[in-house]
Amino acid sequence: MPFRDLLVTTAAGLAAMAAATPTRSDAGTVVRPLLLEDFFVGRLSAEGRFKSRIAGVDRGFTIKAQGHIEDGVLVLIEDFLFDDGAVDQKTWRFRKIAPSRFAATRDDLVGVADVEERDGRIHMSYRLDLGDGGNKTRVRLRDVLYYGDDGQVVSKAQVFKFGLPVAGITATFKK
Repeated sequence: MPFRDLLVTTAAGLAAMAAATPTRSDAGTVVRPLLLEDFFVGRLSAEGRFKSRIAGVDRGFTIKAQGHIEDGVLVLIEDFLFDDGAVDQKTWRFRKIAPSRFAATRDDLVGVADVEERDGRIHMSYRLDLGDGGNKTRVRLRDVLYYGDDGQVVSKAQVFKFGLPVAGITATFKK
């Protein structure tokens, strides 16, 4: 898989799955909280877009996902279909480590993703190595998820290299 495709697939998967937060009114007031374990259990679908001006990429995707609790861990399986016909599957495992905090794993992460429910939103930070064979590039993703005014969960992520933003991902989830 070319580096650009791998970047899009991996980053989209990571961004797409961080978590959810509360509904906001137009004034930004939290109306009701939404917990990670509540929203991401069951069947979900999402539409999203990965954009990187640096890499010259603007790629849409859809996700069909299924989440369940297994031995106290939220397991979320995501099946991706990209606009160009490419497919991928990612499996997240979210383990609660303290009130409002989770440690998340996935096969392509470097270490563990830090997930925190804070300020009525879910914040995720994680690293991964992108690329094929010996041509790998380490990047960091920072993702914020929140409940949009229409009741759907919005995920907005940035991909960083050497501390500089190099790409953005937006996805909208619905049950």
